[in-house]
Amino acid sequence: METLGPDDPTSVGRFRIRGVLGAGGMGRVLLGVDPSGTPAAIKLVHTELVDDDGFRARFRREVSLAALAPARYTAAFLDADPDAPRPWLATAHLDAPSLHDELAAHGPLPPDRAAALGTGLAEGLAALHAVGLVHRDLKPSNVLLAADGPRLIDFGISRAVDGTRLTASGQVVGTPEYMSPEQVAGAGEIGPASDVFSLGSLLCAVTTGRTPFAAGTPAGTLYRVVYTEPELGAGLGPLTGVVGAFLAKNPADRPSAAIAREWLTAAPATPTLRATAVADPRPTLVAGPRPDSPAPAPGPGPGPAATGRRRRTLLAAAAVVTAALLGSAVTVAVLGPGRDDATGDLTATTGPTSSAPVTAQATPSSTPPATAAATDPGDPAVGASVVDTAADTRFGTDALRFRSPTGNISCLIGSESGGGGDGVRCDVTERTWQVPPAPADCPLAYGTGVALAGSGAATLTCVGDTVADPSLPVLDYGRAIRRGDVVCASREDGVACRNGSTRHGFTVARTSYRLY
Repeated sequence: METLGPDDPTSVGRFRIRGVLGAGGMGRVLLGVDPSGTPAAIKLVHTELVDDDGFRARFRREVSLAALAPARYTAAFLDADPDAPRPWLATAHLDAPSLHDELAAHGPLPPDRAAALGTGLAEGLAALHAVGLVHRDLKPSNVLLAADGPRLIDFGISRAVDGTRLTASGQVVGTPEYMSPEQVAGAGEIGPASDVFSLGSLLCAVTTGRTPFAAGTPAGTLYRVVYTEPELGAGLGPLTGVVGAFLAKNPADRPSAAIAREWLTAAPATPTLRATAVADPRPTLVAGPRPDSPAPAPGPGPGPAATGRRRRTLLAAAAVVTAALLGSAVTVAVLGPGRDDATGDLTATTGPTSSAPVTAQATPSSTPPATAAATDPGDPAVGASVVDTAADTRFGTDALRFRSPTGNISCLIGSESGGGGDGVRCDVTERTWQVPPAPADCPLAYGTGVALAGSGAATLTCVGDTVADPSLPVLDYGRAIRRGDVVCASREDGVACRNGSTRHGFTVARTSYRLY
């Protein structure tokens, strides 16, 4: 927990504020206590968003969803004021690590522990679905490992099954590696089956260290979600067939969350369960002797109506993925990796352009980029206009956050970067780097960004999350930002960051990176 900054309030509603739990593109999360001493996590919206009527509508909806969510499986709703000068939402503070943090610290889970985790998550999803909620962003960072079972948090993009869609037409919202094909399509109803698909991707990630549709770019991942079979990996063991069923392309072919819970309970006792490829794109489950508990079995083939729905979903998804790859006017609002730098932005304008469309995955260079042997190029702020962060607080106070003008590079300077007060991390969404093999101690995504920490040279990151956020403030080309000894400059050819004390740093762009 961090101490309060000069712009942080000492009270919010009936809560006294004790410290800062974290921050993101939407706001800061404060630790508060009510008059009875009950601790609360209070999401306080950034001041630059308070005059955005569209944002207030989305936040008001998040409050209503949080109030509906069953407390047994979530962080219990306590209070909120979406109409306050700075809107806020208070939920119970759970002193528990996230699943993401657990994986980062201890690596993948064995199948039996993954099955127990999945059983708890499926039970929680079933409870959400029973009150008409669909989470739509199930991923490790949105799961807290409480002592009495996993809790589902962050309903920022959840939607009531019969609710109003608040995103623009043609916009895809979610974290690419955990999205369902129907989310990628961005058309029609996103129902409970979408959460079951995300659960399958999550279970694959926690057992194998890799999501089943991971690719080098968000566009590549979206394509694989829709068109390719999942790479399940050997780490799933007896969960392979169950997870394969969760990842059926057609929502009608997936089990409900309640049935998923039963399957996960039974799966560890069925060591020969596996998925086999057949002509039908749905996974067929083949098993040896089954336990008495219910076990997965192939459902009946889809009828004409289901087949038609699946065809329409795939056609809509094809349009979205093609637009992402070729640069048409469809916005892919990813909540994991961001966009592109210089030429390959996934948010493109309509009408003719002076250059040919840029594909999302260019051919990697045959020569690996330079690494830590590179020499110090000097202060990146030379020739740039340095932001006065005391006067311009859009970038934050304790930690500074920004993105490049195209949104492809997102950076965090400060204690939350993983490198202490003088650390900095930048994630690049669209990249054509030739990444070296992941080291043995990296069970998570390797090489999606770069980081500078302590007194050592900059390194490629090993993380399961991203600092990318489409609402981050833009650091314009030719401007620099400084916190302590660290300075970062935004340029048309990428972002350069350097620690002036250690003289270590990096430059990063869509096509290359340089560490020194």
